[in-house]
This record gives sequence, structure tokens and C-alpha cells, in this order.
Amino acid sequence: TMEEELLINRAMLLDEANRYEAMGDNASALVVLEQCLQLPLPLGHGGNNTYGAPSTMMDELAVPSLEAGNQHYNNGSSGSTHQPIPEAYAADVLYKMGVIHWKTGSYDEALQRLTQALAIYRRTLIITPLATHMVFDETAGRNMPHNDDAAILAEVLNSIGRVHFSR
Repeated sequence: TMEEELLINRAMLLDEANRYEAMGDNASALVVLEQCLQLPLPLGHGGNNTYGAPSTMMDELAVPSLEAGNQHYNNGSSGSTHQPIPEAYAADVLYKMGVIHWKTGSYDEALQRLTQALAIYRRTLIITPLATHMVFDETAGRNMPHNDDAAILAEVLNSIGRVHFSR
């Protein structure tokens, strides 16, 4: 289907960006990540823009909220129930772009992308005790509570701190 093809294209672009980043070609990685943001949205996630063309992730980010059924990564039930929604894809890409900009010393651009990602994650992630589970922490030598959504927010906030520290 068209939706499967879009997901495959997105995955291929993300793999390509990861390869460029691993080779140290950060400029090419950023170009490919920007292409990810320009991909049309799958059907059922947004719609058409004012000209009747499929919306892209960046078009959707200009809208304050998505349709009610697609507002959250986590629906609040027990366990991790991540739903791949356009805002979440965009936040993941923006976060990756921010980290690459930080690595290359483009601190203002890094802060812009990381702040965009943080705003989206704050809108889409629900931190709830029901989504907390126990994982074995090898460093501590015992089981520790872990919440995937809280860990994502902590990672982005840590990255923003690293950028400020690097300035």
C-alpha cells in the first residue's frame, strides 16, 4: 500500500542518514534527515494541504494539534504502547538533527532543532506510572523502574544541556 511504501522510504532515509553520520559525513546526514521531514504523511495522519497535495510532517507541525485519536505516543494503558504518529516521527528526526548540529559546532541550529523536538515530545508523550516497568540495571546490579517516555524527555533535555555547556 501507499502507507507501507512511505514507511519503507522513511526507514531507508533514516538508515542512509545513520550511515552518513557513522562515516562522519554530517552534512549529507542532515540533507537526508531534512528529506525525511518532507515526506508525505501516511493516510489517516493529517490530510491534504490547501492545494490538495498530501501533507508533509513539516506541514503537520505547523498545526497546533493533530486529530484527537493521534495526539499521543502512549495511550496511558499499562506497558509501552507507542503509536507511530507524524509528530513523533518528526520529533525523532529533529532530535537527531539537533545532535548532529551540536557535534559540528552549530550550537544555535542545534538548540533550535532540539527545542522543536522537546516541544513535540511534551505534546505527544504521556508520562504515567502505568507505563513504568522494571529493567535490570547492570551498573546498579538490581532491577530499576524505567519509563520509556520519561527517558526520551530526559535524553532531549540532557542534549540541550550539552549544547549550552559546549557554547
